Amino acid sequence: MGQIELAGVTKTFAGIKALDGADFEVHSGEVHGLVGANGAGKTTVAHILAGIAPPDEGTVKIDGEPVLIKNVPDAHKFGIGIAYQASQLLNNITAYQYLMLGREEKGRFGVMSRPKTEASALAFLDRLGLSDFPADAAIGSLGAAWRKYLEAARAILIGTRLAIFDETSTGLLPADAERMSNLIRIAAGSASALVISHDIPFILSLCDRVTVMRDGRRVGRFEASAANAEEIIRAIGEAPAVFPERAGEKGVVVLSIPKINLEVNAGETVGAKLSDDDVKSELLKAIVGIDPRSKGDYSIMGFAVRSGPPGGAIRHRIGLSGDERKLRNAALYITIRKKTAYARMEHSNKFGVESVFGGILGGRSDPVKETAATTSSLFEPSEALEGRSPGEMIFRSVDAVIFDEPSRGADESAKAAIYGLMNDLTRRGKGVILLSPDERELEGMCGRRITID
Repeated sequence: MGQIELAGVTKTFAGIKALDGADFEVHSGEVHGLVGANGAGKTTVAHILAGIAPPDEGTVKIDGEPVLIKNVPDAHKFGIGIAYQASQLLNNITAYQYLMLGREEKGRFGVMSRPKTEASALAFLDRLGLSDFPADAAIGSLGAAWRKYLEAARAILIGTRLAIFDETSTGLLPADAERMSNLIRIAAGSASALVISHDIPFILSLCDRVTVMRDGRRVGRFEASAANAEEIIRAIGEAPAVFPERAGEKGVVVLSIPKINLEVNAGETVGAKLSDDDVKSELLKAIVGIDPRSKGDYSIMGFAVRSGPPGGAIRHRIGLSGDERKLRNAALYITIRKKTAYARMEHSNKFGVESVFGGILGGRSDPVKETAATTSSLFEPSEALEGRSPGEMIFRSVDAVIFDEPSRGADESAKAAIYGLMNDLTRRGKGVILLSPDERELEGMCGRRITID
């Protein structure tokens, strides 16, 4: 009997069934993989178990007994913790304060003791093999890998019965992904672990069993030791993404940063593997011109680039399709049409003053048609694009496009669309820079590769 079960669970959001009579179970002491295409219901299963979204119908059982998990405190009471796909961290507190939030140690007179709380956090991190974690650092100063470790550690601390990891390895460098795997195995050593990921090889290397979801239902269950990636992808209902034949003809240089040997020509894709997420972040800020400190020359790793306000990237004909869009393209609540028009920035008057009105009101060209965006309405909030469109900021008017981990968290169909989009851009004479930790992706898409330390 499973330690934790869902039986006949249905959950509807805005009239759409995210789960439709779903059955699922996690056995005690196992690492269980949960896979499926985008929209299959994987995260909804996690959210029901974590108390974020109670089921409309069906039953949640723990050790065979029905339980009611109405909210997150209920889930914590039952020993269920979750590391979220989208970061839930608070930037202005220290790592140890976040880890121990709600579990602070008390000193005299029942008052929280900072030294005892920090000591408990350090002892717990040490048990997880994270003795080098900068626990007294502000969360906002941590790199991407440390932030993911922190969320995973808190999920394990809370998840005395079940720790859920939703895409926690996505975007990590290989060494960091292996360290995350070790954390997950430690979680399963004392409880159970549920791992949600689009990375099927990662799932098979880590998990004991794998459940496949499709259209809100369970459609397959595999012993990981006896399964292969191809049969799981077939059960998901997708064809494995393939890399298209490179179509561009190499032309003139469209972007060059000599000091780091980064140069891209029209019609080619150049892969760049960065050794550190902080290096990548600073590089993107400099190239694209989104650093708020920013006017004039901006020095990174010994080289200088011309930086400026965010519109500078468009003026210099550079486009960015990146991860962490909620941070870098923060205007999620304006409409899709207006967002694309802001990025298009047509020169619409005799003085050459930049104006968004030509794009918004349908000037010389329709900016939405120049993107890879898929949407039912141009007047949807642009947050509706999240997870659906890899190219909402890519237009004919740019000469070079930087893809920052474009397939991060994407299913096989989405990956194929992303690769096709990149290939189409090079066919149209654009220069493409691909930043990715995925060796297979870099090899399959790039004619040249560089490493930036």
